[in-house]
Amino acid sequence: MKSLLGLLLVCASCLVARADNALNTQGLPEGAVGVIQLNVTNFNETKVGQAIKDAIPDNQEAALLKQELGIEPSTDIKELIFGVYPGPDGKVAQKDPFIAGLIRGNFQPKQIESFAQSNGLRPKAIGNCNGWDIAEIQKALGSETAKKAAANEGMLLTGPTNALGFASMSLVERTVEALGQTTGTVKIPAGSEAYLAKAQKPWAFMAFDGTKMEDVDKAGIKTVTVVAGESPTHVQVGVYLQFKSKDLAADTANKIKGLQMMATLATSTSEEGKTAEQINQQHLVADLLQGIKVDSQDDLISINFEFPVDKAIQAIKAAIDKAQAQAQAGQATTPFLKVKKK
Repeated sequence: MKSLLGLLLVCASCLVARADNALNTQGLPEGAVGVIQLNVTNFNETKVGQAIKDAIPDNQEAALLKQELGIEPSTDIKELIFGVYPGPDGKVAQKDPFIAGLIRGNFQPKQIESFAQSNGLRPKAIGNCNGWDIAEIQKALGSETAKKAAANEGMLLTGPTNALGFASMSLVERTVEALGQTTGTVKIPAGSEAYLAKAQKPWAFMAFDGTKMEDVDKAGIKTVTVVAGESPTHVQVGVYLQFKSKDLAADTANKIKGLQMMATLATSTSEEGKTAEQINQQHLVADLLQGIKVDSQDDLISINFEFPVDKAIQAIKAAIDKAQAQAQAGQATTPFLKVKKK
């Protein structure tokens, strides 16, 4: 499933829930131990989203989606939401976990099916949906990510609605069944949706049952919630960790604060002998660290981060300028980044 997500997330990030901040899990199979949502509509409306869209107007993957599948990423993709599911041992696999989800927006399933069939692909009829091998569709598109795609890693599902489904092979039938439901059945950790509801212009949300993730469980974390959004003046990210005990939460919070203090001291070193780029990076890191607030109450740690929107845009533009210089020098490491010529 990694190549499909890579394709979609790259397109969404180069643009890049609903207006009331509610989490709509309709179409996700039961049994998810984690949910990830990318609200592309909200991201497009943020200042950072607009800055990225202006600087990176197009890329190879987005062009392929528009030309071959009739999908215009800047207007047609509204939301990506998917669940993460445990394996037979009840835990989420650390590598290539089982996932299932859907892409909400304005799509023409018949055009997607026509493209697949014109390239010799044959669907697998599953309920009222057609299932298409994701790796085969990517190879037909001729995308760069297809070169690394593994066979039979999952299916793209087209059906009677405008939403597109996708699932790991073991979850395909359950996903088709869920796509026909009128209500969401996925349960997320208690309290997680409250963080989403109070966020300003949220564009990314993640909630997980930490006890189903081996490394997270070993750290004593029961639930993990992450929300990213933007206020009129700041980029905002909140990380909320519920621990198995108050003492563990307090001890972990103190360790995080200690690391933050050490990192802050490291950024206060002399600027003598450093290049302008190194000095700017030092100032950027210092500003980032200053915007982090760590609080502990009972068994909960709240890590809230705020960073001025104008500085975030400056940092993004600097990164794009650097990537552009590398591309012109023949050192580009990604085929996706195509910036406007000045």
